[in-house]
Amino acid sequence: MSELKTLARPYAIAAYEFSRERNMVDQWLVMLVNINALVLTESVQAILHSPMFDADKFLLMLEPFAEKALDAYGLNFLMLLVVNRRLHLISVILELFQRIKAEAEDVLSVRITTAVALDVSQQNMLVEKLAHQWKKNISPSFLVNDAILAGIVIGVGEDYVVDGSLKTRLMRLKAKF
Repeated sequence: MSELKTLARPYAIAAYEFSRERNMVDQWLVMLVNINALVLTESVQAILHSPMFDADKFLLMLEPFAEKALDAYGLNFLMLLVVNRRLHLISVILELFQRIKAEAEDVLSVRITTAVALDVSQQNMLVEKLAHQWKKNISPSFLVNDAILAGIVIGVGEDYVVDGSLKTRLMRLKAKF
């Protein structure tokens, strides 16, 4: 996966910088989502993996899609990915673009897992506390997993997890004895 990120990173950075300079970041996000959805279809996957793959014919085939889902810049970006045989990276490019956008907007994506569903007021209170603690805007996703027994597990990005679950506390206590 790290190799894919290494290959995709320059495209994501270029797409973000280009879109930011033109105040089109949200539009580019939508275009990247559309390209990603197209690439994930079985028929496009079959074409991309065919030994008879022809970039020019593929781009001609995509014209109806491109006219509806992309502007001229988005079409150029799609062509660049096709010609450089990097279209398979679009999911990673999209992910990196979203991260760059969130970081630039000072937004922190947080996964909040609890043993029971939180009501809206509890969710709002928790998001406010996290925003105050980390001094960032919080983009939460709430999950329920009864296996944690009680408490909360907060995941930030790929690298940082705050685990205050009862299950983890019991495991730590068990390890001491």
